[in-house]
This record gives sequence, structure tokens and C-alpha cells, in this order.
Amino acid sequence: MDAMTLSLDQIFAEALSFENNGNISKAIELYFLILQQMPNHSHILKNIGTCFLKISDYNNALIYLRKSFTINPQQHDVVLNLGVIYKNQGDLNQAVSCFKTALELNPRYYMAYVNCGITLINMQRCKEAISCFSNAIILDINNPDGFYHRGVAYTCVKEFYLAELDFKRALYLNPNYIEAYFHLGLICIEIKHYHNAIEHFNNALSINPNFLKAKQNLCFTYISINNYEMAKSLCDELRQLEPNNPDIYFLCCSLNEKTNRFEETVSICDKIVDLFSGNVQVYINTSIYYQNALAFEKAKNVLLKASNIDPHNTEVLFQMGNVFFKTGHNAQAIQSYELAISLGSQSSDLYANYANALKSIDQHDKAVQNYKMAISLNENAMPVYLNLAI
Repeated sequence: MDAMTLSLDQIFAEALSFENNGNISKAIELYFLILQQMPNHSHILKNIGTCFLKISDYNNALIYLRKSFTINPQQHDVVLNLGVIYKNQGDLNQAVSCFKTALELNPRYYMAYVNCGITLINMQRCKEAISCFSNAIILDINNPDGFYHRGVAYTCVKEFYLAELDFKRALYLNPNYIEAYFHLGLICIEIKHYHNAIEHFNNALSINPNFLKAKQNLCFTYISINNYEMAKSLCDELRQLEPNNPDIYFLCCSLNEKTNRFEETVSICDKIVDLFSGNVQVYINTSIYYQNALAFEKAKNVLLKASNIDPHNTEVLFQMGNVFFKTGHNAQAIQSYELAISLGSQSSDLYANYANALKSIDQHDKAVQNYKMAISLNENAMPVYLNLAI
């Protein structure tokens, strides 16, 4: 081995040490020294691309990983990392394509199955995701991640019993798997097993007392079982911990509604509108609480603000229709509902409320047609809408 090769080997070892110890910028600097001497070395190109990925410099990561893969297209780990970059950039179809290519190169590549499954969940292709995670579990039955992620996928398709089994298996393999406890709590909320939900959220909080999502859902659960004292304590704590999170304020509004403190709800909504000015979804949610507190003029004003930002938002139009209907302005309510429908909204509640407005002005035949449309979108609502249609 000549001196130059030995020198490059020493530089490579030092660069790898820097990379492994988290000094990414120094590692990149040393890898580039090697690249000057060996510009087409696929492994060095891969390491540079991987370093850029670690610091979320996706554009440079793509450049060097693509070049590495072009030189050596058998590198399943390189194409996996390309998929990770595409996933992080929001190009989910390209990400899935990369993960599948990685699996073609290495059919026993655990991380390719997991990453593909996670991406498929984000694309609402949960049944395909379940298959990916099942394959990952076959490859490594002692890895809790496969069971956890498959549990999430089962939850997405409302297979709650199977999801519960997977989350519990993940916890058997790793008793401190905090997200598994959290998702068990969410399942229990979904099936209205509130006391079990409280237990799971508290288990998550015993691992990390600052797990705010668990605190939020624990608060919601206490509201659901009418334990308003515990709910208020958590609401107050959460508002101190996350003063810039609108969801916390809405949680407090829900508590106030349950305890008939509507004036306080209006006061919180006023604060939300000031704190989160310009956020359309916040305006929509605030309008609902205003309506529940019978503050219809405030609801209308906040919806007008939302409409000025996004005039074609169908949820804004739906809520505006609700405000008009509740205040006896039926013609304007119908106009709002019809505009929402014309823009493509296919909500059961929208068609039901539209039918209610039509019925109020004696357009019974047209009302019945829209009740039927509401039923077709949500069969569980059939008894209510059939009664309304009589």
C-alpha cells in the first residue's frame, strides 16, 4: 500500500470517527479531501450524501447519493436513503418507489419495509402498510417497532382489537415504548373505554412527564367522564406549558361548554382570535365554539375573516351556513350550503343541514332528496335524517 493510499485510509478513518460522533461538518470536510483524489468512489459519495441527510440538507444529499447509486446501482442502503429524503420532502410516491427498489435489491431489508409502511400510512394506503410491517416482523420478530407501526396501521382501518394486540406486543418487547401506551389510550377513547385510556396515558406520562400529547388526551378523557376538576387542572397546566398551541385553548372551551360556562368560552375564543390571527382552521374551530355559546355575531365575523383569506374553503361556507340557519336567515344559509356543495364538499352533515334549511322554507321534495344524500354518505345517521324527512 503506497503512502497516498495509506494517507487516504487514515483520513477516511478520521472522517468516519467524526461522523459517528456527530461532528458532521468536519466529517464532510474530510470526505471531500478524499473525493478530490477519488472523484468516482461510490462509497465516499455515499458517505457524503448520508452526512448531508443527517443535517437535513436534502438537496446536497440527493446530489451525492444519486451519483453514488449511478456508479454502483446495487447499493440498497443508498436507495433507501433516497427514499427517506423524498419522504421528508413530501414526494411520497417517489419515496415508495425507492423503498420498493431497495427491497428488490435486498428482499430481507427490514428498514425498507418499515419506511415503506410509514410512507404508505401517510398516503392513506393503510392495508398495504400492514403488509409491509408484517414482512418486517417476519424478518425481526423481536423488534418492537414493527409491531408498533403495524398497530398504527390497524388503527387507521379501525381494526382496534388487532391494533391493541400489536401495541401490547411492542410493550412486551420494550416496556418503555411510550408511543405504544399513547396509542393504546387513543384506541380506548375511540371505543369509549375511558378509564382504560386514563391508565394508558398515565403510563406514558410516567415515562415522560412532559409528553404533552398524552396530557392533552388525558384532559379530553377526563372531560368525557365528567371529571371536570381533573380536566381543569390539566387545562391550566397545559396553558402554562403551551401558550401558543390553539388546541389547548379549544380543549379549555370544551371543558367550559360541559360546565355551562359559556361566557368564559366566548372570552377564550376572543383571545384565540387575537393570538392566532390569520389561521383559517383556527377561525373555523373558534366559530363553532362561538355558535355553541350562542355568540352568532362573533361567529359570523370570524368566518368572514376566514373567507377573506380562503374564499373557496368549503368548511368556512358550511359553518357560515350554520350561523345563518341558526339565526333564521334561511335563504342565506341555503346559498352558503349550495356553494359549498358546488365546490365539491361531500359531507353528510352538510347535506343534512342543507335539507333542514330547505325544509324550513317548505321545499320538502328537495329536502328529502338531500336527506337521502346525507344518509348515503353516513348510513349511521339514517334514523335521524329519516325522522327529519317525515
